[in-house]
Amino acid sequence: MDIVNALNYPFKDLEQAYYRNTTSDIPFFLIQEDLLNMMVAKDTNYFDVPGTKTKSGHTLRFMFDITIIEENVEIHRYDFKGVKRI
Repeated sequence: MDIVNALNYPFKDLEQAYYRNTTSDIPFFLIQEDLLNMMVAKDTNYFDVPGTKTKSGHTLRFMFDITIIEENVEIHRYDFKGVKRI
């Protein structure tokens, strides 16, 4: 059974939070799949951005709710919850 993992679209809030908080010059759409794959591989509902890559200088955690779609349990949806300093 292949499980499909997807960021909830539209994810404008996630994209805006990413640009507002990080110093990265990499467009978000180029890394979004890698971030999702990393969360799946680590079995987590977040990804961290180190303080050296944030505007505040603090490590930030981007958090998500994970929902398994009832109609198709092979689909896991990641809904952006927010950012917190860790």
